[in-house]
Amino acid sequence: MGSEHILVVEDEVRLARILQRYLENEGFSVSTCHRAAELDSHLQNKLPKCILLDLKLPDGNGLEIARKIRESYPGMGIIIVTGAGDTLDRVVGLEVGADDYIPKPFEEREVLARLRSVLRRLNTHVENSNPVRYIFDDFTFDPLAHELRKNGE
Repeated sequence: MGSEHILVVEDEVRLARILQRYLENEGFSVSTCHRAAELDSHLQNKLPKCILLDLKLPDGNGLEIARKIRESYPGMGIIIVTGAGDTLDRVVGLEVGADDYIPKPFEEREVLARLRSVLRRLNTHVENSNPVRYIFDDFTFDPLAHELRKNGE
């Protein structure tokens, strides 16, 4: 799971670099962008498994960005990482589709633990949503559909 691609969307360049180095040291592939305007090109170049998203970007509303990401990429993880400690921001962030919320300041180990937790849930969901069928001779058994077919019937 450690080789997953992560995108850090953070306007504080220093903080973005800290997160990038820490997560790369933990085996992740990490890209960063510092403005909402850069986000689309990053998503078109390489889809991340999860986005660490700051709410307070100079050119965009993080809650609106999270909502759009959830609509366009329902299987992508979204963790809001922000200095906005308002309970309303947290609740709305989760309601628009974020998987988790980490207030600043934070410990890198907590970010890593929460990221791994989100990735575990995403990977489990993908594994459970992939249909498993057993084929032997003329028979196909689909345990999720509770069906046994012979020659497709």
